[in-house]
Amino acid sequence: NFGATANAACCGCGGGSQREYVGCADSVDFPGQDSTSIQSWHQVVAEMKTMVGRFARGEIWRGNELGFIISNELFWQPETNPKAVLLGASPSQHEVLRPYLEAWFTCDAACAEDVKASARAFMGGLQKMEVQADVKKWVHTELFKRVFPGARNPIDLDEFVENQNKVVSLSTVSQLLPDQLSFVFDGPLKTLRSHYEKVRGLVRQYYGADLKALDARRACYPSASCVDQVASAVLDTLYFAGGLSVPSAISTGMWVLYADTSAHGTTFPAGYRVNKYDPVPFYYESMRFFAPVVGLPWWE
Repeated sequence: NFGATANAACCGCGGGSQREYVGCADSVDFPGQDSTSIQSWHQVVAEMKTMVGRFARGEIWRGNELGFIISNELFWQPETNPKAVLLGASPSQHEVLRPYLEAWFTCDAACAEDVKASARAFMGGLQKMEVQADVKKWVHTELFKRVFPGARNPIDLDEFVENQNKVVSLSTVSQLLPDQLSFVFDGPLKTLRSHYEKVRGLVRQYYGADLKALDARRACYPSASCVDQVASAVLDTLYFAGGLSVPSAISTGMWVLYADTSAHGTTFPAGYRVNKYDPVPFYYESMRFFAPVVGLPWWE
């Protein structure tokens, strides 16, 4: 069975309210046969509290899914096992990777000021913004410098954004095709491999000594090397996780603020301005409304 907690807003209001709309707490046989999607806010919260323990005990497992999308494993490198996005890594692999992710992307007050300054400099250097391409370039640059501080980025930004667009689409659509037709997307796969090898070299340079000690106790098993596992996680971050969902959230928020939304009636308030001293509530609401990821799936 395929269980999924969805962040759909039709049920469960949150904020302490127990009100629910009858008939939409869950959806049977959605997104596919023999699957169930849970929409009740309260049930989602309850289910997610049990996930870590059930995952560790082997009662549930996660595969190569991004939301409700099942991606083609051909777009992940053969050095990693399972061949899947980081979300589908094993519990023991997560134990290795989680401390690195928290160290890289936990953002304190000094970090927040640095991001603001970077955004101002980025915006100030543009005469015209291409949404989402320019936003993706900026987010990619920010993510990269936090993983590899001081390093020159060996990945060309225009090449990255172009290949990211292809990989995100093809890794989904190609799941419907036989592997014999994989030659059709050889170009994006070769570029992806090139980016992986560049990232892996930097992972070895920056973190190789620590990861070698983890390899001695086979901490990333069944992957042979923790360098490969971490490099794959970094590439997932650049291509899919932060590198895709964050630009999506920024772009939809910009649409709400600057687009002509009159066709949508009173859904979006005219002339709305974000409180620059406290922008977080606006973006939380924007991401709730335009969810970058539809659901959090697992198999059981």
